[in-house]
Amino acid sequence: MSVGTAIHAGVAVYLRGVGGLPALSSPALPDPVSESQRVLEGLYEPQETWGLDGLQALVKKGVQELIRLLEDNILPGAEVVAVEYADPFQDQRLGLKRTYRIVDCILARGTGADRSLEVWDWKTKLRLDAAYLEETSRAVLHSWQLLDYSWHVGQWARTGALVCPAKVCHAAHGLVILGPKLVAHAIPISITPERLAQWHTQAKIVWSQMWAAQQGLYHCEETRQRCVLYMNWEACTDRHLHFGKECPFMPACHQLNGNEERFSGVYQMREGV
Repeated sequence: MSVGTAIHAGVAVYLRGVGGLPALSSPALPDPVSESQRVLEGLYEPQETWGLDGLQALVKKGVQELIRLLEDNILPGAEVVAVEYADPFQDQRLGLKRTYRIVDCILARGTGADRSLEVWDWKTKLRLDAAYLEETSRAVLHSWQLLDYSWHVGQWARTGALVCPAKVCHAAHGLVILGPKLVAHAIPISITPERLAQWHTQAKIVWSQMWAAQQGLYHCEETRQRCVLYMNWEACTDRHLHFGKECPFMPACHQLNGNEERFSGVYQMREGV
């Protein structure tokens, strides 16, 4: 996680320079590699597995490889609209606690009626063998995170929170793999207005049922201990996005992500949750 955070910081410095955006904070260094290494040094905890020097070398390679992907395949013809853009609205369901969505990068292409937005999220893996890349790419196809970001970015643009009145037409993970071979990939998902509208309808059902279960409003008459909830699995495909906590539902939906024809459509609460 520290390595990924450090690479994010370095790429953010680079993108802010490309877009002519001010630095997010005064300690940020203007050089992407130096900034990433500064962030890593602040996060690093001594350990037997990795020394700081070894991780610093990985971070440098990761930042440079992701910047290469940006320059060659992502940025040509695009305008950098926002970098590390924080959700401008408070979700009322969370009460006084503020939980942000942080969108790593928002790009715009085209002009006038043809203007469109792209949502990008950077991911880092210390190691991923080539044999598993296809499986990783398939899992992204239903990424809750990218669909969530895309729907909300579209809403922010329409409400004027973003100075860029356009629709979201593209979303993707920029994935940098540090080993065994250094490589970076852009892994997109399919974005259409119809899919985003469908996702939001499904997500509201999932959110309301999760909230009701969390408040103890779902009960099984026989056991009073567990419940069965029926939802569309595609609305939640990230086990770490239950309001910032680990998803309390049975993991079948996550294990079968990308193989939806095998999914039964039934969620069950874990024992003891």
